[in-house]
Amino acid sequence: MKSLKRILCLMLFLTILTGLTMSSYAPGYRLSGTVTSFGDPTDQVCLWLNRNGVNVTDHIQYVTGDKSDYSLTDIKTDIYTLCVSKKGHATRFYDVALENSDQVLDVKICPLGDLSGDGEINISDISITYAHCKGTALLTDSYKLACADYNCNGKVNLDDTSDIYSFVRGINQLVDETVTLKVWAPARDLADEEAWLFKMEQAFQKAHPEYNIIWDNNNYYENEAGHLVAENPEIAADVYMFANDLIGTLVNSNAILPISGQYLEQVLKDNSQTMVNTVTYSDEQVYGFPMSNNTWFMYYNKDTFSEEDVKSLDTMLTKGTVAFSWDWAWYGSTFFLANGGTIFGEKGNDASAGIQFGGDNGGYEAALKMVQLAAHPNLKDDVYGLGHDGLITGEIDAFFSGSWAEYSLREALGDKLGAVQLPTVEIGGEQKQMKAFAGSSAVGVNPHADNTELAMAFAAFLATPEAQKLRYECSCVIPAATSLASDPDISMDQVALAEINTTTNTAVAHPSIPEMNNYWMPVCNFGSLVAHGEVTQNNYMEYVDQLMEVLNQEGLYPAN
Repeated sequence: MKSLKRILCLMLFLTILTGLTMSSYAPGYRLSGTVTSFGDPTDQVCLWLNRNGVNVTDHIQYVTGDKSDYSLTDIKTDIYTLCVSKKGHATRFYDVALENSDQVLDVKICPLGDLSGDGEINISDISITYAHCKGTALLTDSYKLACADYNCNGKVNLDDTSDIYSFVRGINQLVDETVTLKVWAPARDLADEEAWLFKMEQAFQKAHPEYNIIWDNNNYYENEAGHLVAENPEIAADVYMFANDLIGTLVNSNAILPISGQYLEQVLKDNSQTMVNTVTYSDEQVYGFPMSNNTWFMYYNKDTFSEEDVKSLDTMLTKGTVAFSWDWAWYGSTFFLANGGTIFGEKGNDASAGIQFGGDNGGYEAALKMVQLAAHPNLKDDVYGLGHDGLITGEIDAFFSGSWAEYSLREALGDKLGAVQLPTVEIGGEQKQMKAFAGSSAVGVNPHADNTELAMAFAAFLATPEAQKLRYECSCVIPAATSLASDPDISMDQVALAEINTTTNTAVAHPSIPEMNNYWMPVCNFGSLVAHGEVTQNNYMEYVDQLMEVLNQEGLYPAN
């Protein structure tokens, strides 16, 4: 059922993708009036528009004074919520319908604890709150309820009565700060009012009543967001999701903060070592909280292979046909890695270690196995979508891909579709574990954020296993947290389990250092030569030596 849900979510996401863009409005109408507040007149009052649960970033204004004029202009005809906030006050929301004319709307906000609306917190307010809590005179006005929620935890109870009483007696002074957090996330996480990010923001606000948080959200996909933050970090998001291969770019642009202290402990506790490696840069510091995996695993037809069969590639080739992408470097290193090869050291972040696929690192044996597999009648070269399409038609019984392929496969094969972590392969007379690249989508924090402490806390909040499980339910995104592999729902989702298990058990981190540019073309060419029979049992050592020379030629493919 969970696989079906993710498929339906994907269909919904593809439908709404083009409709989710940055807020941008043509010149329109004017909303103006006076805003009345209390307390320190030098504290700013913030007014902003919200449309369908998304803050309209073009229309935010700050004013000072207990009674001030405001004016929001060039607003497109639509239905909005005008939000009004000030330090120590309960945020207030006004519904506004702008229909082909300017509007005047006077607004008023009151301090937390002030239920009478006179700007004072006194014994009368204590009595009103107490009567509500005891059920003798229930509050029905939503704004009075917001004012009565003194500790901002989303409910009004005797704790609020006690806190207001303490304030009146001067025992405790209200501590509150208004802060804006700019957050960039993929469109699927902002799809509607019930979307994952909105739920997380509401929960975070409740957990931090000491802040009044204004959420400034926009939708950017991980790769896009990472580039935009690196290009102009001073005005970019405070908290954003990015693809791990952009860490080097972000670090060099001073656009991402390293993770330390309790937050580093969280990353290490919740993730496999491979996931941790994906966000560890060459300076050995961790940048970002992993949120989801990006890797490949094996799909197969359950009518052809048993659960025991798919543990060994060699066994599978005696019972059915398997497709493998020889000339796609994303897959091409698996046999070298299986037999002891390394790419920039054990963590993938040491440029000085180079790429080691040579004879001293098992490269000769791995290359010989590749030659033998390419000549095997039951192993097909996965070109022009042969693996994917062949599994659907029955021409192919297994192939290697990622979670992005599930929808069409599930639609065609139904319960016959199997998914599992990578199998072993016999190299040099021993069973060796095939290994995939694993990247990650992670949450990063911009060092230029006005409140980096709060931004870091929110990024960590988004990456908890509980938050990742909720994202799986809301947005159909397979989580990175290893503990979720045993979750009752996720453990029944074979694609999710295959992805998590591959990352945990049968993968190495996709390197994020610039020198990784040296890898792609040579490995692609080597695989193509294997597939076309140019590399043979007579010359494979020579080709491996040439590959090693090209892979480690300094500056051959400089970073973009």
